[in-house]
Amino acid sequence: MALSNVRIVPQHARRIRKLSHNLLLCTALMAAPSFGQQLDTAASESAGETSDRLQEIVVTAQRRAENVQNVPVAISAFGGDSLKATGVTSILQLKQVDPSLNTSFNQGVAFPSLRGIGNIAAGLVGNEASVAMYVDDVYYTRLYSSLLNLGDIDRVEVLKGPQGTLFGRNATGGAIQVFTRDPGPATEVHMTLGYANYDTISGQAYISTPISDTLSWNISAGGTDQRDGWGHSVVNGQKEYLGKNWTVRSKLVWEPGDRTRVKIVGFYAFSKEDFGLPHDVVRGSYVGTPSGNPPPAGYPDPRVIVPSLGDLGNFYGSRFLYRNFVRQKTYGGSLRIDQELDFADLVSISGFKKSKVLSFNQMSQTSPNFFLLPQYIDNDDISQEIQIKSHKDSRISWIVGAYYLRYRAGYNPAQIYGDILGPGAIINLTGLQTVNSYSAFGQATAPLGGATNLTLGVRGSMDRLRGFGQQFITIPGVGTFSSAGAGVPNPYRGNKTFRSLTWKAALDHHFSGDVMGYLSISRGFKAGTYNTFPLATSPAKPEVVDAYEAGFKSELWDRRVRVNGALFWNEIKDPQVITVLPSSSAVSVGLVNAQKARSRGFEVGVNAVVVRGAELRADATYLDAKYTKFTNGPFFTGGLTAGTTIAGPFLGDASGYALPNSSRWRFDVGASYTFESSIGKWTGDINASYTGRVSWSADNAYFQRAITLVNASLNFTPASFDNVTFGLWGKNLGNVKYYAYAEQNALGGDVGGYRAEAAAPRTWGGTISVKY
Repeated sequence: MALSNVRIVPQHARRIRKLSHNLLLCTALMAAPSFGQQLDTAASESAGETSDRLQEIVVTAQRRAENVQNVPVAISAFGGDSLKATGVTSILQLKQVDPSLNTSFNQGVAFPSLRGIGNIAAGLVGNEASVAMYVDDVYYTRLYSSLLNLGDIDRVEVLKGPQGTLFGRNATGGAIQVFTRDPGPATEVHMTLGYANYDTISGQAYISTPISDTLSWNISAGGTDQRDGWGHSVVNGQKEYLGKNWTVRSKLVWEPGDRTRVKIVGFYAFSKEDFGLPHDVVRGSYVGTPSGNPPPAGYPDPRVIVPSLGDLGNFYGSRFLYRNFVRQKTYGGSLRIDQELDFADLVSISGFKKSKVLSFNQMSQTSPNFFLLPQYIDNDDISQEIQIKSHKDSRISWIVGAYYLRYRAGYNPAQIYGDILGPGAIINLTGLQTVNSYSAFGQATAPLGGATNLTLGVRGSMDRLRGFGQQFITIPGVGTFSSAGAGVPNPYRGNKTFRSLTWKAALDHHFSGDVMGYLSISRGFKAGTYNTFPLATSPAKPEVVDAYEAGFKSELWDRRVRVNGALFWNEIKDPQVITVLPSSSAVSVGLVNAQKARSRGFEVGVNAVVVRGAELRADATYLDAKYTKFTNGPFFTGGLTAGTTIAGPFLGDASGYALPNSSRWRFDVGASYTFESSIGKWTGDINASYTGRVSWSADNAYFQRAITLVNASLNFTPASFDNVTFGLWGKNLGNVKYYAYAEQNALGGDVGGYRAEAAAPRTWGGTISVKY
């Protein structure tokens, strides 16, 4: 791709000049830095590496191993051991060590966002996150809780900004790469047992062994079982906020020669829990619909205004959920083949994944069977990627390739029944979407003199969507009828094709061996998607992001201090926005498009070794993210004041409103210290993360207040038993009460509200680990 093919219009040039000016100002202000981007080690310690220097970080952000300080992309990289030390044991908790990242968790699925880009439509099956997730190089369309644990993790890389060239699948916000451990030439056995409050037991086991000189194998298994919840139902006394999950993963690596490497991965995962589901209203009230009979004992009179339990001091309690859980089973595998050719390296990555999920909600407004919503969810995908890339010592670094994904997901079916519809009546909704995505890509980096490099990349993609939906209501003694709205075909069949051209141009310059600056401009694309609950209309339009970034990376004082920073400006066209609204089938969840949005800000990070064994880290992110044009924004009224009931949505002008799930200020600070004593080795870590006020909805009607969370851990390895480690840890040590997820829901029958899930209170526990 020639440079002349990249057209920088005047407004783009002005933004890049402004970013460059602000970056120089930011660098000047950092003469005594106080905040920094966490970039813990993601590579094993090499021979001769000492603890009075920062370790070199090796990442694969450009699909080849490189020192992170030489990559013109804003990246956070974390080693598995350092994540555990900071109390991060799940992808959901990465936001506590990376202030650019936020992650919502709903219906058993995680949806990350970066720099304000991403929607929280986890409850809409078929929708994919704007931040693409890869595990061992394979793209994951949906992130169920059992797949999020970091028990056998080698490293995690968070790539910020659109990744529309090398990671082209819906990567408008960025990409997260998770790499699990590969088996090696030596036998290893690691085992960890843990116990925590709320009667929580956990365990991890890892075995790796060579089978022959060319073949090695490993297996890892782990899980958690929380048997006591931090909340309970005031109606039937059942415990809530509890669950269990476990995962088994195995790898086989075959290296028949110096030029060939084959890796086979297989896994199975299971979880059943009620995390990620709403348990009570945020504040205000529900108003029930009189059923004609007095409510059972324990239930409020449906004609009486009832405040949320949170308003009454029972923050973790629930009045309106009788039974609530998500159960999922997932299995899959991948095959990666690396073959060195005479002129280049060939890589083939094949993957598949299949999930079966039951999400069950039983809302007990005025009786145990007031509203029941079981959802049977299918989620299957297969993918194939081919890469041909230059050898490591090539003067011009280049890669070309092709990618295919087939993704089928939806409700098969979702059912609605209960007193809200009448005795025996039931609605069956089927909404299935199939995606066939094809793309070809290429990227090259060429030197322009001794210290400057130019990177150019392009990807062409085609997404073919096929949707099928039907909705029927059955009434005993009457019959079965269409429950679709007037004029809506039932069944509904639709087809749509989206084509895109995404690209990247970056210029980096090494001012010295330890200081590098870069400028980049790129485009990301997220395909449109059908609203599958119910599937009865055309899909939402694609989301397109044009991103401008100026950054620097530096290592000072003989690699004892690392300072990295970036300024960014993202222009978002047709951002996809989640909304919940009434329909002919009682409830509908879907995506709508705003016209334009913008996210801009800066990130800066510092890591420093102050004395041998002691490391300080600090990060800061400022984010200004808002809709610049949203004339059809969904607004809701009522439900936040006692005596009122939520209603809507009503279309209005949301231009200038903040993007959901984005905080203006985020800070993370932490310290770790390791020292040897006469009785053994001690390692301590403490981390504090601050998140400013976050809006949950496009109309900015309700917010999560600013919070600060503190985690800490202490590990001890006795000198006489150096293969055994005893650990203590605590999370949310300040016992902060806050919501992990909230939604506005205008269900029919006056039962809607601002429903929410409480996040975990203070948790603490201990572990015993053994290594052989």
